[in-house]
Amino acid sequence: MTSSHFISKKHLGSNLYTFTFEIPWYDMQFQAGEFIELKIEHPNPDERGDKRWFTVSNVWTDVRLEITTRYFGDKSSTFKKALFNLKKGDLVHFSEPMGDFVLPKDKKLRLLFVAGGIGITPYMAILKYMEVNNDIRSAKLIWKLNSLEDRFEIPKAPKEVEQLVITDNDLFKPEYLLEQFKRFKADRIYISGPEPMVKILNDGLLKLGLPKRVINTDYFPGYIN
Repeated sequence: MTSSHFISKKHLGSNLYTFTFEIPWYDMQFQAGEFIELKIEHPNPDERGDKRWFTVSNVWTDVRLEITTRYFGDKSSTFKKALFNLKKGDLVHFSEPMGDFVLPKDKKLRLLFVAGGIGITPYMAILKYMEVNNDIRSAKLIWKLNSLEDRFEIPKAPKEVEQLVITDNDLFKPEYLLEQFKRFKADRIYISGPEPMVKILNDGLLKLGLPKRVINTDYFPGYIN
């Protein structure tokens, strides 16, 4: 792990916040959709310890590193409380970015992006990367929320990316995603969100006959919605 310093936090709405840090490595580059392990040393950590995995929610050209996560106040772990109470200049530690929830090299592939709640965070980086780099691809983003009140502003997407927000729990099932996959004539489907949701959708799509090689998943442990 390498040391870095906290810069600031921003309230996005409801219980969601973005935390900004200095890039801990000189000229570090990371791919949109990758994740890091963050360590915050703090007194008397609970059983979950002083480390967490987070998807990076911005792009390396910002010359900073951001994570976006929920904070539940007194119900939060000691780690989340330490994160929320960081002051500018406080020292933290990062692992190198990693993961394969990234854009395919072949730009001709049609992509269906699926986000459940907090699972929008990797797409925040991916959409921004596509926009600032003029990365032209055919893609569709389906963002499932419990309520439209949970919606917040995400980075502008290229005009080629269709966006759809839904709140219907009865609709948001493997059958619906398979229908969307076929209707959009997608080549790949990306699914990101709370771990139980991702497992249900992934397993369901496999049972419906969608090949494993076209499904890419990224799950967030510890969230139920």
